[in-house]
Amino acid sequence: MAFRFSFGKPPPETAPAVRFRAAGEDDRTRNINLLKARRSSTFDVNAALIHQAVALDSTSMQIDRAPSGSSVTLEVDGVLHPLPPVDIATATELVNAYKQLAGLSAKEARWRQSGQFTATVDHKSWECTVISSGVSSGERTQVLFDSGDPEFPNLAAGSLREPVLRKMRTALASRTGLVLFSAPPDSGMVEILEAAVRDSDRFQRSYFLLESSRRPRAGIENVTTRKFDGSSTTIESLLQTISKEHPDVLILPELTDGTAVDAMTAQPAQSRLALTGISANDAPEALLRALSLRCNASRFAGEITAVANGRLVRKLCVTCRQSYLPPPQVLVKLDLPIAETQALFRSSGRIVGERDEPIPCPACFGLGYRGRAMAIEWLEINDAMRATMLGNSEDHLSQLRQQARQAGMTPLRKEAVALIAQGLTSVQEISRVLKGE
Repeated sequence: MAFRFSFGKPPPETAPAVRFRAAGEDDRTRNINLLKARRSSTFDVNAALIHQAVALDSTSMQIDRAPSGSSVTLEVDGVLHPLPPVDIATATELVNAYKQLAGLSAKEARWRQSGQFTATVDHKSWECTVISSGVSSGERTQVLFDSGDPEFPNLAAGSLREPVLRKMRTALASRTGLVLFSAPPDSGMVEILEAAVRDSDRFQRSYFLLESSRRPRAGIENVTTRKFDGSSTTIESLLQTISKEHPDVLILPELTDGTAVDAMTAQPAQSRLALTGISANDAPEALLRALSLRCNASRFAGEITAVANGRLVRKLCVTCRQSYLPPPQVLVKLDLPIAETQALFRSSGRIVGERDEPIPCPACFGLGYRGRAMAIEWLEINDAMRATMLGNSEDHLSQLRQQARQAGMTPLRKEAVALIAQGLTSVQEISRVLKGE
């Protein structure tokens, strides 16, 4: 990996300035939990790891503790970066210190437990959620980082092309219909949906989010969150309660079964907009994925107005990215005009130091990328597509894809290539994200 980290105890004068607020119902309990964590021989390393993670805008850290070998991994912009190997004794100390900060049992390594503590780095606070549970190889502990600042405060922050941005905003301003967001698992579907909600007018309309208590997310300003657990509180029971408050917009992050689809298209559908998501590789496939959940097909086909299928791609670090002249065959493959394309960019992760030697880029810590952009194909549903969804064709998917092209949908691949042409990302990154698509 490009950036370095040492698990040796750092000298006091170089230890990062990290202040912890441990979990607890009162000051006494918080102080006890903090003192327990401070007794750990790795406490300075725990602080250094937090400092490293927040400097990289990491979303999570994972510590896998096993007799056969332990590991520490940081997730940055959706990509996992392993830190140097660590022995099980050190891993145990690291995990126990984080557990104690979060008010958890350090001895419990089998059953799932979770808690929170706060870390303040350079006058900015991060809420750190610790989730620990036993796995077949030993124990897995995750530390999730939340600074309170969303990755995408609005859709424009995702570097969307203007035509796509304009169409999405028009659909989100509608008073009725169903907009479906989609992506493969862990490819940015929920992040894109949340950016769309933040981009919407939440001050003039009432927004209600239906959220699973098992998959909590950070709240969005002026969005009322109602939780369901699938047993005592269901989506249907929540909607019955919410309907009395006459919501303007309903949000369900992910469709899991036909009951959820029917709930989002139930009456009074004519007086509200619904936003939801489903796992799919492209926009036409998302339609069939929803129908495959054995929902009320005619009601779904009548309600659906648009599909946003997207991916999150890493943006090149502007401090260290390198320009190059691509071979003509690469431009042909990307469908870029040879005469007009002068240069593309690729990741470097290094800059020239004071002694004219290459050193890791201080802006991206040698990763070559910093932040993410959105690539989204936007499909507006017409009557021909609705008829195909409800028809008896032997190949609904091919027919829908053809109709999508005829309706003017720009395929996801071309949207991604547009980011390359703008110098925002690299050919290698798009290849990684699309994986042959």
